[in-house]
Amino acid sequence: MERKAHGVVDFGTHLRSAAVNAKMRRHTEAMRCCRLALGVLKQWADVEEAASPQVQRAFDAHTAVVYHNIAVQLAHDSQLQGASATAALAEKLSRAALPAKHCWRRTISATA
Repeated sequence: MERKAHGVVDFGTHLRSAAVNAKMRRHTEAMRCCRLALGVLKQWADVEEAASPQVQRAFDAHTAVVYHNIAVQLAHDSQLQGASATAALAEKLSRAALPAKHCWRRTISATA
């Protein structure tokens, strides 16, 4: 729907789609949506090479959320080693980008 209205789908749309699919127990589709979200963020990073520290922190925070969601999907698919490594990466990014009391950081830390 967002693509139709605006001509582009942002990473948040992919993450919301992943959440809906996960709740419907469609974990393969949820993983696909997470990977699409990560791809959108990577494309954005290529465009914003010389970003300010504030933009870099926002990028790292959003990337941490995507990696966290990927880790959850990997765990649902019983890929525990990959889930653990991905959760650790999400934790590292969230610690660098978010204050300790931020709700994203608390959620990521609780599952890492």
